Amino acid sequence: MNLAYTYLLSTVGVLIALSVHEFSHALIADRLGDPTPRRMGRLSLNPLRHLNLLGTLCMILFRFGWANPVPVDTRYFRKPRRDIALTAVAGPLSNLVLSMLACLLSALLLSGANAMIAAGLLSNFGGRVFSILIDFFYLFHLLNLSLALFNVLPIMPLDGSRLLSLILPTRAYEWTRKHERQIYLGLLIWLLAGYMLSRMIAVTGTTSPVLLFAEEYLTLTGLLGKAVTALSSGMFRLVRLIPFLR
Repeated sequence: MNLAYTYLLSTVGVLIALSVHEFSHALIADRLGDPTPRRMGRLSLNPLRHLNLLGTLCMILFRFGWANPVPVDTRYFRKPRRDIALTAVAGPLSNLVLSMLACLLSALLLSGANAMIAAGLLSNFGGRVFSILIDFFYLFHLLNLSLALFNVLPIMPLDGSRLLSLILPTRAYEWTRKHERQIYLGLLIWLLAGYMLSRMIAVTGTTSPVLLFAEEYLTLTGLLGKAVTALSSGMFRLVRLIPFLR
């Protein structure tokens, strides 16, 4: 896939993935008794209600990004710590489900295209349509898997940090909330450093073991990229166990 084509498909996928992610947060908070997301117009699948420009660009470029957080008023929750965690986990869980569905659809389309080619039933136009759909669902699968893994990191202000409320002492959790801006800035620097290092290595073709080690094991994008690749491979292996997809 060329770069422009990849970015076009990725942009469509990002709009859907981030919108579903934030809608899921809003839906669970609403079901748990907090009317704030509904009142703020966040109980919607409209991307314009959710998207953050920087987070969307990062998602397109790095496959790790975020949207504007759904406002939540914990005073409406019956059990604030539990309900915050449930609201937080809803976003990554929705992306994991979308990733699994996209994996299945990609495999189904590929299997169908191969069967039609073998039977001589697929025209050039039909083949192109199948190719675009397969590419889209494969990228959509990776984008959602990346978004799910990125957001479960226990780093403020990501969703995983809200799960810390269940395990950290109150004083420690309040410290992380107090320094959320600094942690957020550090996260952005970590992301940017990984991307810039990867681009430099790709452009210069360097074989420096130090730089290659840093890219693979010390940068956030490198670490999460390896995890996404491994999980994606496992998902496709499971899908291929379905008899008619072998």
